[in-house]
Amino acid sequence: MIFYKSKAFLILATIAVLIGSFIFYFFYGFPWNLIKHTSRFEKYLDNKYKTEFTIDEITYDFFHSTYHATAYAKNQPKISFYVGENNGTKETEDAYEYETWRYQAKKELSPIIEKIYPVQVNFSIEIADIKKSEIKNSQIPDYRTCTTLEIEISMEGYEVTAENKIKELQRAFQILQSLKEHGVYLHHFGISFKNKTMQLGHDEIILINSFNDLDTWLKEYR
Repeated sequence: MIFYKSKAFLILATIAVLIGSFIFYFFYGFPWNLIKHTSRFEKYLDNKYKTEFTIDEITYDFFHSTYHATAYAKNQPKISFYVGENNGTKETEDAYEYETWRYQAKKELSPIIEKIYPVQVNFSIEIADIKKSEIKNSQIPDYRTCTTLEIEISMEGYEVTAENKIKELQRAFQILQSLKEHGVYLHHFGISFKNKTMQLGHDEIILINSFNDLDTWLKEYR
């Protein structure tokens, strides 16, 4: 009886190990490949940007046989970004520049919006497009020289009325002027209110010379 119990336990333990091994392989691949790719990604980043990086988390794409990870520079742990293998070419690629520009833009421009709208509003500052990328001496250039931005402000609980309309047009114009003074290239700018919306592309933004010009773009929701 003890023999059969021991045999059953051994079988169950073996099945558990096999299942656990498959689960590990599905998410991380073979342990030696995990170590190899972690080291490979670190060296790739260190060589490209001439600074030290840490691989924060690495996973295995079972269906494409590729590894993907998140990383951060040791001297800037706040900027977490993607590094990994392209599923098609298997070449290593990363998003360090993109996330650095995104971080720069949010850090510089968020206070401008928060100052003009002292009552808390929801807003997003995102990169709409990359104009160019020129890494010189392993230094990432300023976001203003390389990107176009998309800024959206949400005031969906706030209603535009005849009494406050001019104030809201002035605030929107103030933001656009401040961004222009900071040398920011806007691809899109939008504000959403409870009852109205204002959405402008770059071609419309460059034609705005006063807050009155924005009245045309303040429209009712359809």
